[in-house]
Amino acid sequence: MTMTTTQPDPRLIPDGDLRIVGKPLPRVDAVGKLTGATAYADDIELPGTLFVKILRSPHPHARVLSIDTSSALSMTGVAAVITGSDLPTKYGIMPTTQDEQALENEKVRFVGDPVAAVAAVDEETALAACRAIRVEYQPLEAIEMGQGGADFDGCAELCDLLADHMEREDQVLFPAARSVLED
Repeated sequence: MTMTTTQPDPRLIPDGDLRIVGKPLPRVDAVGKLTGATAYADDIELPGTLFVKILRSPHPHARVLSIDTSSALSMTGVAAVITGSDLPTKYGIMPTTQDEQALENEKVRFVGDPVAAVAAVDEETALAACRAIRVEYQPLEAIEMGQGGADFDGCAELCDLLADHMEREDQVLFPAARSVLED
């Protein structure tokens, strides 16, 4: 086996100095990282720092009947609790997502859909405040997608999910659908 090495073009080397370039050097931060002394961004706590936790839906599809944040708001160390009613503006970066909300207050559409947010003096307090929030849900039938596609026997629920989109005449909603039911 033959190994060939090529020398760099001398025109690319400033003043022909190769004392550092291409040579192994000790890492100046190695000891701090190995001993745990190095501070990362997550380790830095500035005065007044608040920790935020999100309360998420346990249901794949449900109507939000009520959200009671009073217990969480009364906890020591809780600075703020917000729900979807505090953030009424819908957003979306694509025409098909213009009805998204940062926090849902009417209907959740997947397990993990965000419902409320808590800001507190530490992470433990924020988590405890999330557990103190009471959300009353009315579970709705979930439309499950298997490998064969959606079961459209529950088309009423699907239409309910897409009601905002179906009002937009300028969009083709289901170009590849096997069938489209219209009232």
